[in-house]
Amino acid sequence: MFEGLYNSASGMVTQSKIQEVISNNIAKATVCGYKRQAAISKPFENELRDQINSSEKIQNQTGGVDLEGIYTIFDQGRIKNTGNSLDMAIEGDGFFVVEINGKQYYTRNGSFTINSEGRMTTLNGDPVMGEDGEINILGKNNLNPELTRKISVASDGSISIMSADGKESKEISKLKIVSFNDLSEVSPVGQCLFTADAKKAVDSQNFKICQGFIEESNVNILDEMVSMITNMRVYEANQRILRGMNDSLGKGISELSRL
Repeated sequence: MFEGLYNSASGMVTQSKIQEVISNNIAKATVCGYKRQAAISKPFENELRDQINSSEKIQNQTGGVDLEGIYTIFDQGRIKNTGNSLDMAIEGDGFFVVEINGKQYYTRNGSFTINSEGRMTTLNGDPVMGEDGEINILGKNNLNPELTRKISVASDGSISIMSADGKESKEISKLKIVSFNDLSEVSPVGQCLFTADAKKAVDSQNFKICQGFIEESNVNILDEMVSMITNMRVYEANQRILRGMNDSLGKGISELSRL
């Protein structure tokens, strides 16, 4: 009886955690570059084996349900045309590199801008990194700020800008695009940033930069809503089982007390 109570309760806790992941996906469905997450339940036999082999033996508590883990799905999101020359989408593998408080982070959100110092930054003001460091368009090249409208980004990430007389294009930097051999080592941080061991970052070879486009999240709202409804039904089933066992236990105790 107590094992049944524990198993149902652990199922409810697990479904609550899965519901949080689904809700987070829905909340961030409109965030550019966001990658959906999936929570995977641990198979019953694996959980049972872990309980049996655990150094901390828990009496009357065997089996149950738990999460195997929460994983990020790095599938390509839909690429949307914005017409903004400072919007860039990566088609294929790789991440843009940004620097925050001296540490490098990675993102698929290529919605950039130029700050007052001429540096290319994210909309939060974090510097975007090129192969030779921060991308400084104006200060380094003494160019007219109005010429930022004429920035050109090639498919390989090379950034060019028109000369002062507007007659020729000058390459000034190149976006740093990196990838990782093992994406399971890349962890989400905040809205659409990722962190990983910088030593394991390698130059991406299989990508194309699309200027004037942005990559939307890879969340499918309809799929997430179906998952949420299915998950709630499983939670409610565990709840009914738990209530039934509790009622039976209470009835048994009540009848026993009359003896």
